[in-house]
Amino acid sequence: FAPGLDAEKTFLARFTAAGGTIVESVRTPLRNPDYAPFLQRAKDSKADALFVFVPSGEGLAVMKQFEERGLRQAGMKMIGPGDVVDDDILESIGAPAVGVITSFHYSAAHESPENRAYVDAMMKANPGMRPNFHSVGGYDGMHLIYESLKKTGGTATGEQLVEAMKGMKWTSPRGPMSIDPATRDVVQTIYLREVKMVNGKPWNIEFDKVENVGPAGSGDPPDARCARLPPGGRASSGRPFARPCDPPGGVAGSARGPIRRMGIDDARLRSPQAADTQAHALHQLRKEAGGVAASVRGRR
Repeated sequence: FAPGLDAEKTFLARFTAAGGTIVESVRTPLRNPDYAPFLQRAKDSKADALFVFVPSGEGLAVMKQFEERGLRQAGMKMIGPGDVVDDDILESIGAPAVGVITSFHYSAAHESPENRAYVDAMMKANPGMRPNFHSVGGYDGMHLIYESLKKTGGTATGEQLVEAMKGMKWTSPRGPMSIDPATRDVVQTIYLREVKMVNGKPWNIEFDKVENVGPAGSGDPPDARCARLPPGGRASSGRPFARPCDPPGGVAGSARGPIRRMGIDDARLRSPQAADTQAHALHQLRKEAGGVAASVRGRR
């Protein structure tokens, strides 16, 4: 699945280029109900962190088995894209999600007037349902269509609508949004979040951000983005499939599958953006843990 392969490739490249160590990378079957063998393999690696990328909805099983297998108690941090602690399953995961650090473009806990109004309206219309990146993607997609129709007077062809969308900007519940006129990709903010308990419930609380992330990553040149990670640590990639590099030493593991995206959010899922945001996550991790990472992924 292309987005997943991009995430693995980019994470490996950026982390090792910054001096980190990938001990091992493992791909799990898609929609796998039992992650325990892969998580045990990651635990046995004694890595400092586990980079996990699974489809939205799979995080419940992953987090439950992460806790049952004792990876947290062994001192292993979990990091990755936000799907593993998706907002709409976060309450079901509960306490095992606390401390997970992810990068993503939306959190229901995002502090802004637009998001507070959106979350309140969404939860009022759907009691017990917390909005997530799927819902905000649909919301922004409809906003873009509506504004393009208004801009063209409601009589445009499909091609004219696309032209009208180029360069369009607005403030979304997720934060500032625009459409890159050259590529028609989304330009948005990617947030670093940590799951914390707030009033007895787990929320993805933002603590850092990368602004204007678009088709070329952030506004920084690649070398500057890599330089954000301090050097050090050990790296080796020992996954049984597609093995692009094998730096010396170390231990790690990785359990992931594909991501499912919808609407204009598909534009966010390209490797330059994943690299930039994961570099930030690893920088935060290193301040707390050290220099070895484990990465678990899925295959088709």
